[in-house]
Amino acid sequence: MYKEALVHGNVVHHMQTGSELQMKERRDYLLHIVAVIKLLGKQGISFRGHDESEDSENKGPFIEFLNVLSKFDPFLKRYIPPDNATYTSPSSQNEIIQCCSGEATHKIVNELKASGMYAIRGHHKEQLAICVRYVLPLSGEIKEHFLGFRELEDFNADAITESLQECLKEHGVDSILCVAQTYDGAAVMSGVSGGVQAKSRKYHPEGIYVHCYAHELNLVLCHTCKAIKEAKDFFSTMENLYTFFSTSLIHHHKFKAVQNTLGLKQGELVQLSDTCWSCQVRSVNALINNFPAVHQCLSEIESSTATGLLVKFKKTVSSILSLYVPVFAYPHRGLPHNPPKETLDLAKAVDLKDAVCNTLRAMQTPEKVSELLQKAESLLRDTSTEGEEIVLERRKKQKSMEDFVVEQSSSREHVSTKDDFRTKLFFPCLDGMISELENRFSSVSEEMMRGIQACSPLSPNFLSEDLREIAKHYNIDFKSEEALVANNYFANKKLNSQTLSMGQVYKLLDPLMFPTVTQIIQMALTVPVSSCSCERSFSALRRLHNWLRCTMGQSRLQDLAVLSVERGVLQSVSDDAIVDRFAGMHARRQALTVTRQNVK
Repeated sequence: MYKEALVHGNVVHHMQTGSELQMKERRDYLLHIVAVIKLLGKQGISFRGHDESEDSENKGPFIEFLNVLSKFDPFLKRYIPPDNATYTSPSSQNEIIQCCSGEATHKIVNELKASGMYAIRGHHKEQLAICVRYVLPLSGEIKEHFLGFRELEDFNADAITESLQECLKEHGVDSILCVAQTYDGAAVMSGVSGGVQAKSRKYHPEGIYVHCYAHELNLVLCHTCKAIKEAKDFFSTMENLYTFFSTSLIHHHKFKAVQNTLGLKQGELVQLSDTCWSCQVRSVNALINNFPAVHQCLSEIESSTATGLLVKFKKTVSSILSLYVPVFAYPHRGLPHNPPKETLDLAKAVDLKDAVCNTLRAMQTPEKVSELLQKAESLLRDTSTEGEEIVLERRKKQKSMEDFVVEQSSSREHVSTKDDFRTKLFFPCLDGMISELENRFSSVSEEMMRGIQACSPLSPNFLSEDLREIAKHYNIDFKSEEALVANNYFANKKLNSQTLSMGQVYKLLDPLMFPTVTQIIQMALTVPVSSCSCERSFSALRRLHNWLRCTMGQSRLQDLAVLSVERGVLQSVSDDAIVDRFAGMHARRQALTVTRQNVK
């Protein structure tokens, strides 16, 4: 027996070997479950079914996915899990989902800590969405990630600020330098004295406030349209047209048939949105592409609604479309819209704004007016209304006279000549938009803006003494010699700084040789332009928290939101790391990790 034990091992060795083989099988089984949960989480698919019993024909996506895998996977075909280690119960699901979310968030937080600085972005509706932006110190890659949702007990500035700080403290980043904060324009968020941005400075005094540029752009265009009666009527008609063709199958089929008859590409009208100007752009482009089909449908459908829409269509739509395309669509193409790219920095966004303003000023010429009117006439000819005069009606202002009773008049003055179109519609539209652009995009102080622009190679003051403005704000001991050497470095390398981006400049500069300059440029890159990534998380929230899943708890909702929003990070997380985290949550009846002991 002694000799056999030396050759084949003793009883303890055999028991330990058998236990390790069983543990490996349990881990392999759990890895299959983790893969299914990651897939369902990334796609935002529900997990549980109404009836998960053995006799049920639909046990829910989670169980059904495992059943499909068991038909083709050799391991799942032969492996029968113990009754106390199936890991398919709701509680086990929640724990594995929590582990997947925890590993993804852990990776984000580790990168943020390595960066040494970040910007926080928040947006609130029924929940508070919290995102961060930071720059990786080695690669210079700009990252924007979602940290999670927070359920708000109240919607005042104090409650929102406390929720923000609790989230940062929970992830251990509350002590890291916060260089900026970006929110929407709601008073509770942007208030100078009582808003979240003001109260957050108690915890992060260096964090400058940047009003989301995407919201700013939307406000510029919306306010300009509201100030012009014809533009307001135009978008009202657009909404009525969408409703007319989308709510009735008869009208929709008629629209499709006319498209085929005219040889137009199949397409739908797009619904308008009050909060996203890109929806307006897509809606107008769809109307332009289907202009003849819309006109013919309204002419052939015999109903009072179609007749009324046709009258509005002829009076305003054709000429306003010619105004819309160059005036309202150009800022959308030139400025950061929803959603802007992560690589867009604040200096470039301001340069784009200035370029748009200069372009709009250059459009204030009689030649441009003639060009727009010719386009309007072309649209009218294409819809078989050749020779019809372009007439825009403007309501007369009611005279106000004290101590007199004045009758209200609904008469309208006609803007039918080229001069009237230029002076009463086109030029006021351009002036209003330029004024809004100049006034609204100014949430950052002038001194700080000069410092940020000094980090941009497209700026005439690139790497100048204006960098000292950022250094002073963030308490950095700026060395002028570093900026001078950096300028000479680009000259010696024969690099044209005008062709580089701020991110490329950051990658080219060695942080050991240019410690303060690279730190300042990193701060400028970290300052966000918009809070659109927070709004994208609400799109995931609508998919996750629908009426079929309305009983979901906050913890599970938070974890599923991370899986859905940060699917790229989740994909890079090791499945074994998730299993190890799951094994260490609490003591389990079946071991999932190896504890080796030397057997003598």
